[in-house]
Parts: sequence; C-alpha cells; structure tokens
Amino acid sequence: MSQSLTLAVASAIAISGSAMAGIFGSGNVVVERVGDGTAALSSAATAVSVIEMSKAGVTKQQLDLPTSGSTQVTDSGSATSDGYLNVYNGLLAVSGYNAASGTASVASSNTKVGTVIGSDGNVSTATRTLFPTSGTMPFTANNFRSMIATGAATALDIEADGNIRPVTWKEWLGLSVREGDNAIGTVNGPVRVPSVLVLARYDRVPKKRPKFGVRGIWERDGGLCQYTGRKLRPHEGNIDHVVPLSRGGPTSWDNCVLADKRVNSRKGNKLPEEAGLKLLRKPSVPRELPVTHLIRNTHQVRDWEMFLAK
Repeated sequence: MSQSLTLAVASAIAISGSAMAGIFGSGNVVVERVGDGTAALSSAATAVSVIEMSKAGVTKQQLDLPTSGSTQVTDSGSATSDGYLNVYNGLLAVSGYNAASGTASVASSNTKVGTVIGSDGNVSTATRTLFPTSGTMPFTANNFRSMIATGAATALDIEADGNIRPVTWKEWLGLSVREGDNAIGTVNGPVRVPSVLVLARYDRVPKKRPKFGVRGIWERDGGLCQYTGRKLRPHEGNIDHVVPLSRGGPTSWDNCVLADKRVNSRKGNKLPEEAGLKLLRKPSVPRELPVTHLIRNTHQVRDWEMFLAK
C-alpha cells in the first residue's frame, strides 16, 4: 500500500445551510485528515486537520486543530475506526484524544475528548467535552467514535402506553423533555437523554459465563428444586452439595444444585440415592450466554423492562 493511502481521510461531511456555512462554503465538503498528508503514520497521537474542499476536489481552506495545551485534539495514526466528523447543533464536532502530539499508543488510552469548532473556526475549552479517565467510563481502550450523531444508532422514543418509535439524532433534538426524563442542557435548550439505543452496526454481542454462587446456581436451575421439580420462592430454597462436603464433595458447578430447604435438611450428609432422592438432571458448568441475558434492571428503569430478563 502506498504511503498516501495510509494517511487518509477518516470522515467527510457535506456543508449545507447551517451555522457551519459561516465557516465553510455551502455545497463544499469537509474532511478530517490525520497527519500532514505525506509522512507515514504510527499508533502515536497525531495532528488533526479539518480541510474544506470543493466538489471538484480543490482545497479551499485548512483548519489545524491544536496539538498541545488546554484545547488539544489529536487522533491515532493507525486506528482506522477513529476520526468521525459530526454535526452538533449546526456546528462541526470532532472526536479524538486529549493528548499531545507524539503520545505513544494513544488509542489504548482513556483520554477521550469531543470538541466543537466554533463559528469563528476555532476550538475553546468552552466547547470541549472531556470524558472520565477512571471509574465509570463511556469509552475505554480503542475505537472512540460517535453513535447517534453518525447514524450508527437510533434512540427509542418510548411512550407511557408502551408504544415504541425509533428516532434519528436530528429528530431526537426536537423532542420535548417530559416529567421524569433526564436531560442535558445545551445552548439551544435541554435535550432529553435516551434510555434505550438500537445499534445499527456492531461487531458481535460479547458472551459471559454466569458467576458461580447462589444466584448463578439459582438461575442455572431455573428456580426449581433439583430433586422434586417444585418451583421455589427465594426463601424456600438453598444450595445442596450433591456429594456432601463432609464426604469430600467440592463446592463447584458440577456438585451444587438448588434444593428445597426441607428436602436438603432431610438429605443431610447423605448421597441422593441414600436419601431416596433422584436428581432431575446432572449438574454442570453453565454455557456462556450473551451479556444481554445477564443484565438485570437493578435501577428499575421502566423503559428497560421489555428488553431485560426479569
């Protein structure tokens, strides 16, 4: 691959009637370039330029974003999934990293930043969003990008009567903030925070094995006593070691089952056959499940109820 192809335009937006028209010419195209257009790129933080071009491919102007200081915005030279341009309230938004040019392996860091190019063509601390670098982070490791604003997802407008309607980002900005909704204040007024997003593109749903413990065994066994088949209420069941601990039985997936407390008490330190009991099925390690199957609505969000297992 030639060097010119490894440098490349990461994203492009056509300019139409908006606040951007005060910076860029109507009908032109704005592209984001990582690097200077000639030097080979690496995984280090690299300068970002926003370039306006005519439809004929003629460069009209170039805005070089700051590479140091309080308004710095850089991007990884080798993370091809980075570099999305977005339109935010009629202004051009650029996502990148809050890291100085030359920072090694910047895409694996958590220094994410979103910045808006103001009507004067500059960026300022007032138009930057720095995302958390520890604790609960909306982005970690590689591939920082936009979601709704780039069309990679739609939000669901879920009404009180249960009606659901997918909504694009542009339309979402015009939705009213209802009583009980969370909202974010912007220069154009409050914007409702969506409670459910629908991804249009994703790699794969990650899988996870349930954690071994009382809850994991209860879910694996479906809340049924593994000796009687009776559906148990939470206070009626406990964990039985098929081969009792006193007889060398391990505490593991393949030796623990959910049992009615009364049955377990009667079984004591006996083997099932010694107590006149028979297992419904042999216990085993549960298979990996999509992580969506393991999410629980612990915050009691009404809009999540129809999507999560109870």
